[in-house]
Amino acid sequence: VNKRTTLRSDEVTDAFRNRRVVTMRADWTNEDPEITRALESLGRHGVPVYALYPGDGSAPVLLPEILTRDIVLRALANLPESRDQDSDSPGTRASL
Repeated sequence: VNKRTTLRSDEVTDAFRNRRVVTMRADWTNEDPEITRALESLGRHGVPVYALYPGDGSAPVLLPEILTRDIVLRALANLPESRDQDSDSPGTRASL
């Protein structure tokens, strides 16, 4: 539901593009140990987990299991700006 109603909405996909957010998805179907460790490092023991990893290396920002456009857009707006290593243009640079 989050993917269909929020993460794929024009407003959120535009914000991801403008802030250079890289989206990633981990498949935990077979309970991969590496994914299990990543979940545990976030204090979670199940899926879905939505976390924004700021491009400046600061701690990930955990989002709730049920997302709205406002929640995602607010979280993006609160991320610190970082500079792209390959250019002088400021941006957010994060991973979700």
